[in-house]
Amino acid sequence: MNVISRRLLAAICIISLLLAFACSKQPKVLEAVPASASTVVKFDLKRILTEAGCEVTDDGIRLSSDLKAEMDSASAETRSKWKALLSAKGVDLTNVIYFEQKDVEGGLLLLASNDEDLLIESLSADSLGFTKGKDSGFVTFKEDENATVAINDGYCWISFLNIDNTTSLIKKARRAAKKESLAEGNWRADLLANDVAVCAITDVGDTFYDIFGDESYRNASAVVTSGDGNSVLDLKADIRDSDGKQLEILPSLGTIDTDFLRFSSARHNVVIAFSLADDFNWDNFLKADSKSISSANKIFLSTMEDHLRNIDGTVAISLNLDIANINADSLEYQVVAKMKEGGADALLNQLRQMAAEQKQRLAERDGFILLPVEGKPVRLGKVDKYIVIANHEVSMAGGSPFNATSFAGKSAVIAAHNIYADPLLSFTLAATTKEASLKVTVNNTSRGSLAEVIKIFLKESHRQADTVKGLFGDEGAFGGEDAPDDYGNLLQFDNTQP
Repeated sequence: MNVISRRLLAAICIISLLLAFACSKQPKVLEAVPASASTVVKFDLKRILTEAGCEVTDDGIRLSSDLKAEMDSASAETRSKWKALLSAKGVDLTNVIYFEQKDVEGGLLLLASNDEDLLIESLSADSLGFTKGKDSGFVTFKEDENATVAINDGYCWISFLNIDNTTSLIKKARRAAKKESLAEGNWRADLLANDVAVCAITDVGDTFYDIFGDESYRNASAVVTSGDGNSVLDLKADIRDSDGKQLEILPSLGTIDTDFLRFSSARHNVVIAFSLADDFNWDNFLKADSKSISSANKIFLSTMEDHLRNIDGTVAISLNLDIANINADSLEYQVVAKMKEGGADALLNQLRQMAAEQKQRLAERDGFILLPVEGKPVRLGKVDKYIVIANHEVSMAGGSPFNATSFAGKSAVIAAHNIYADPLLSFTLAATTKEASLKVTVNNTSRGSLAEVIKIFLKESHRQADTVKGLFGDEGAFGGEDAPDDYGNLLQFDNTQP
């Protein structure tokens, strides 16, 4: 079993550990969360696991057939640990809180314990292999130096830090919560009390102020909710000021002109479209963007600045994408942007002038300039007021899987149609100036989509591992003693924390 699969199962098992502790009384976990927390996320893990195809009972968690198959492929020791985790008891998991504090390194996962003795007994099982101890009044459990469970005063705290850093972080949070907790009646507490699978609130004031230059965004928060619909993969998002008043999420965007769809064809199953408002603040955008790019890109950006300012509304990027067979060399793309009067001609003329200065002549065919990029021509041309850039023949023959209703009245949309073949996976991420939403469908329905997405993840995880194994063979890249003993490790990334 490869590393990606093992990490998914580890995450599921941590969730299962928490969820298996469920009781009927709703904890007041928000009382332990500081009102000054910069990020707060509430989870209803029971609903999440149920929609993932698992069964939640008083005796613990019964995994879906797909996840159970993954567990059964693990070692006997690992299976024993999972069994203990899935049957553990002692805390309420219908409202799990994760939070971070501004200018404090590290986050905490917080649960309320209705029976500390039962919780401690569950975590003390020999098969789990946790090291039990006491520190600063906490009963602690750790598996290694980068994961700690601390229990005290009716709460269970979990962090991916060592014991000393965890207890220090908890103490800081407690002191701040005693001064003012998130439960002390404000709009964030009201939102977190809603019956949804996930509710996340995080500070975005600095970022949005840099982009829009508007003081009303100085203390803004992004709000994301999941499961207010048929699936936990149904998401909604908006931006709120410090009083909870809804702000424009995309104040510099206009409304998409669906006329761009005449450039989309049957070869495109992904479209990214947005529209810039007439008063789009290019000065702030370019200033904010320049902070994170290289000097070479800054020079290129300054060269293109006048042409960017000539964009007149809708920009659309069309792709062909199959997530089971992603290949950058064969990826087809097309970009169309509606330009102000003379804007498309100005861009093409500058390209011709730049080529002439280098004593080169650009190839042109059917009104398109052909630029050789890694041996494959990229076409740039003008159609009506649109500038069109594509690495394939440009056609307006129709056959697009998308219709205008997916984009009409929206400011920005990412629409993907059948980007996975078996089962059929599609999604639409759409935003107006006020809010954004995500809808995921599998086989043309959103019901049960989480379980199906997990199946896709597991399937692709195994396929990638088999591909790597095929490249190295049974004896590895070098054979003999140099052969890797776990092909999954070739896909592993270092995500440890100091």
